[in-house]
Amino acid sequence: MKSAYELAMERFNDPQDDKPLTEAQRAALAEIDRKFQARLAELDIIREKKLAQARAQRDMASIQEVDENWRRDRRRLEDEREAEKEAVRKG
Repeated sequence: MKSAYELAMERFNDPQDDKPLTEAQRAALAEIDRKFQARLAELDIIREKKLAQARAQRDMASIQEVDENWRRDRRRLEDEREAEKEAVRKG
C-alpha cells in the first residue's frame, strides 16, 4: 500500500490530473474528508482513554504500545482516505 506522500507525488507528476474537478467530485472529496476526520477523531479519543489507563498504572510498555498502535492505525486511515480520494479523482 502506498503512503499518502507517494500518492500525492504521483498526482503532482501526473499530467492527466490537470483537468478540473466536477462539482460531484468536489462534493465526494469533501464527504471523504468529513468521514475520515470523524474516524481520526474517534481514534484520538480512544487513544487518550487508553493512555490515561496506562498512565494510571504507570505502565510504560502499555503507553508505548498504545502510541505505536495509534500511529499505525492513523497511518492506515490516512492511506485509506488518500486511496478513496484518488479513486474519485480518476473517475
